[in-house]
Amino acid sequence: MTDFEEKQPKDGYEDISQKVTSYCKGAPLALTVVGASLRSKSKEVWRCQMNKLQRIPNMEIQKNLWNLKEIDLWGSMHLTDIPDLSKATKLVRVNLGFCRRLHKLILCNSKLKYLNLYGCMKIESLNIHSKYLSQLYLGGCLSLTETSVTSDELTRLDLFVVRKLESLNVNSRSLKQLELPWCPHLKEIAAVSDEITALKLRRSAIASLPLLISSLPKLTLLDLSDCRDLVSLPNFHHP
Repeated sequence: MTDFEEKQPKDGYEDISQKVTSYCKGAPLALTVVGASLRSKSKEVWRCQMNKLQRIPNMEIQKNLWNLKEIDLWGSMHLTDIPDLSKATKLVRVNLGFCRRLHKLILCNSKLKYLNLYGCMKIESLNIHSKYLSQLYLGGCLSLTETSVTSDELTRLDLFVVRKLESLNVNSRSLKQLELPWCPHLKEIAAVSDEITALKLRRSAIASLPLLISSLPKLTLLDLSDCRDLVSLPNFHHP
């Protein structure tokens, strides 16, 4: 029953939770979303929701879920995984902040604009491709070791205290701020954007900067403080 926040149903909720789980069988995304909406609600609210569900054919529920535009599961601390969301083609906003046990995310949505994974401590790798993604929060993803992000609209990427991150690949022509402070294992960065104005790498394991960074035309702030492995800097070219 991890989709409902508790490991086991609360006393008195056993029958109704079993009915909801049984009804959502075959539609794991339905179970995830319905469970989150009922978290901490009274038994009366559960029964009311179940009555509504029973009036809608199961296949229709699945169809409607794929028309989702927003999912908010913030603080679902016992949630370990969610279904593949790639078929939810209308999804624009996903909030999974502080889902501390979530260990896997399959997400490839062209319309996605907002993704919050702050404090998702178990996720080890991410591969995100969304043309319109503009906000991405990965701070506190303590197990994250590698990340690849492709977006035309991403303007700021913040990976504050991602302690195990070793490599980062970002392709966004709109990226202006790249903040990677306190990523002590970060050794490789590939960032493609002529719009970058601020690059913060404090306390990273960078030994040398990629030549690409030396030719960024709009770079005004470069923070390499406490980069103890840094041995060389490239020649910076002015436009």
